[in-house]
Amino acid sequence: MEDNRTCQYCNTQFRRIGLMSQARWERRKFCSTACGSKGKNSTHLKQFAFGKGSTVGIRTRFTGLTTSGKKNTNWKGDKASYTAKHIWVKNNFGSPKKCEFCGTDEDRMYHWANISQKYTRNRQDWFRLCVPCHKHFDNQKKMV
Repeated sequence: MEDNRTCQYCNTQFRRIGLMSQARWERRKFCSTACGSKGKNSTHLKQFAFGKGSTVGIRTRFTGLTTSGKKNTNWKGDKASYTAKHIWVKNNFGSPKKCEFCGTDEDRMYHWANISQKYTRNRQDWFRLCVPCHKHFDNQKKMV
């Protein structure tokens, strides 16, 4: 069994490491991972190389201001999911800090509750409610 090899990249002699399996030793062609990455044909990886110091053109630069809302390619409008509409409400109307029903502003959790159950993007269609009032409000809608 041969325990010495010549690196295919730098032509130096290297030895088998003690616990390396026979199958792995038979596949090994380079003395180190550095020589391995330099010696392999890695032209297919060039597409992932980032240009250090290069700048992105103004047309292709991502800016949150120009790609938010209806200008975003993923915008679904009224076909958005229940969760997506609640996220939109929170992002556009803020996190509620006071209940509009009982008037409490204690340190507790507050929700945005939809009035018409149509989930429009109109502020008048949403209530800021504390959790107990929100549960009461939803139970009243179920009874009607």
